[in-house]
Amino acid sequence: MTENTNIMLLDFRTRDWTTILPLELLAHIFSFLAEVYPLNFDADLDLRLGWVTVTHTCRRWRTAALLTPTLWTRLSPAMGPAYDVFLKRSKGALLTIEGRIDTSDLLYDPMFLPSICQHRHRIQELSLSKLSPQSFAQLFNGLIDTLPNLVTMSILTCQYDFPVPRLPSAFLSHITPHLRELRLSAVDFPCEALPSSLPSLRTFLFDDGPPTAQRVATSFSDITLTLSKMPALRTLRLVMTLSESQLPIGAHLGEVVSWSDIEVLVIESRNDTAWYLWSCLRVPSSAHIHVRSTQLSAGVVTLMISTLQSHLALSPLPHFLGLFTHSVSRGVENMNFRLRGRHVERLGECEQKCSTRVQPSLELGLCTGSAEALWKRLLAVLPVKSIQELRVDVGSGINWDYEKVRELLLPLRSVTHLQTDSGVVYAALEPSSFPETKPKDISLFPALTKLRAVSSSPTTYIMFSRISAQVKDALRRTLEHRNSLGSGHLELVLRRNRGWEEHVDQWRFREVVEWVERAE
Repeated sequence: MTENTNIMLLDFRTRDWTTILPLELLAHIFSFLAEVYPLNFDADLDLRLGWVTVTHTCRRWRTAALLTPTLWTRLSPAMGPAYDVFLKRSKGALLTIEGRIDTSDLLYDPMFLPSICQHRHRIQELSLSKLSPQSFAQLFNGLIDTLPNLVTMSILTCQYDFPVPRLPSAFLSHITPHLRELRLSAVDFPCEALPSSLPSLRTFLFDDGPPTAQRVATSFSDITLTLSKMPALRTLRLVMTLSESQLPIGAHLGEVVSWSDIEVLVIESRNDTAWYLWSCLRVPSSAHIHVRSTQLSAGVVTLMISTLQSHLALSPLPHFLGLFTHSVSRGVENMNFRLRGRHVERLGECEQKCSTRVQPSLELGLCTGSAEALWKRLLAVLPVKSIQELRVDVGSGINWDYEKVRELLLPLRSVTHLQTDSGVVYAALEPSSFPETKPKDISLFPALTKLRAVSSSPTTYIMFSRISAQVKDALRRTLEHRNSLGSGHLELVLRRNRGWEEHVDQWRFREVVEWVERAE
């Protein structure tokens, strides 16, 4: 009996169970492999075929692959002879075409673009990069008639010192009526390509290309008008810098664009373009917003502050505040300002209307001649009583003393959790750096219960009251002072293996120190 059992068990272990898998299941497995291991003709010879190599295992696997047209639908410009083979085996399945147009590549076939145009009605995703002006014109001159199945299009040209190309007139409205995702880089903003609404578009990513690119002088009002024709957007990313003559004059900026379902809004520019655009866009309070410019003129600060106030008036009270600044060059300081609200409930799009948790956020990034003055103006419009989590980083090259930092942060009286690695902030927390007669009035963060200093070194020197001290001593005194008052309990979070252990062992309140393995 035991011998028979062992024989059966051995047979079970050695049998090739893939031989009894249905062909449909094999094809399903191959579809995952095709995603993970696509063809790569830049790799070594034994790796170029990617997932196709697996189908050569046996005749049955090969048959399963050949009988599944959807496995052969991913095409690229550098496939060489394999392109025609894949195209034939894909039969009538929808195509995904992606890759870089490199006419110097030996595998590049000059008939690639004409072939795309010939099979245009089958294209579902089209993502091409490094298009030259000639390739761009050849492609879009051939994409005529309606492309009923195209849902994703990404076009990146290689423009550096030539005029950027533009999409054909009415292309988006008439040729791609079902487009859901559009990415354009070093292509003209698609004002003329969108004369009417495109209600299917969910994602629009636009980058106007390198600074040397020659752009068409699109007016600010035309840009906002075009954006208003994308009513169903969920994600919008604009990286664009208009010339000073294209920016609106005065406080009347023209048309305001509103979206009810947008979830992510990103605007970046090399001048004030980002702030003018943000002031014209209205998004839900649950959206994630990121606005950044590498230059902020004095005249647009008021516009930025008023836009922030309008946003805050319609948004949940912020729970987290992040303030980051560092020196970029002499007289120029980079500042990053982040707000995040508590999690809020929002209905999803699933049939059961399931509820998901969303954490709205706002991030402003800019360069200024005085981060201190801008901090004051931004903090002045915040509902500071709602902010309980604070992260502060005063970076290198910023020569602020602890008194200035305390003055800036003093209004934040409700903060319970603080994360910082800036010595000047530790100095501002020091009990010996202010009179002890009225600590509740002039000390920072009277409600503080947790201080996170996970990236600090214990022996770094800081300055306060013209006295030099090490971080370990400043934090020890802060712990002793706050935990001795009896009005609260302050915990300190430190990172192991940074030299803290030997010092903390000698502290009076070492039991309130929490250890973590890494900075997060």
